[in-house]
Amino acid sequence: MCGKIIVVDNCNATKKVLNACLKKEYKLVFAQKKDLFEILQNNKDVKAVLFALNPKNTAELQIISFLKSNFITFGIPIIFFLRSFDIKNFLSVTNKKKIEFDNFLKKPIDPLELKAKLRLTIQNNSKYALNPLTQLPGNNFVYTIIKERQFRRSYFISKT
Repeated sequence: MCGKIIVVDNCNATKKVLNACLKKEYKLVFAQKKDLFEILQNNKDVKAVLFALNPKNTAELQIISFLKSNFITFGIPIIFFLRSFDIKNFLSVTNKKKIEFDNFLKKPIDPLELKAKLRLTIQNNSKYALNPLTQLPGNNFVYTIIKERQFRRSYFISKT
């Protein structure tokens, strides 16, 4: 197994698809929204969170915003499951409220698309790798932040 995937979705059809296409590669941990942060804190080797999101639910958006701003959980990729009619609203809300996300899939879930997006998202997020001993941001992340801040500082100094 390649690690754990935390799943926040109560839909039986989704659970069936996930079990069929991911169970051999990952340990699936099904969770409730209210328990998500605690589960992420207490579980090592979490590769991603698969989250059924309702973009109109501000409590869910606050959970995601908190996870992406917390130094313990910020590097864990979050992939949303969305109904196709929610995508436009989702993009509007995430832009307006500046909520970060790593990827999304339309329901009903296509198993091949799920595998491909999950693999790609995990690979892309590996640049934020945490130190295995401290679970704090690793060297690559610190280097990236320093470079971004240097660029912003030099950009704004040159504009004034």
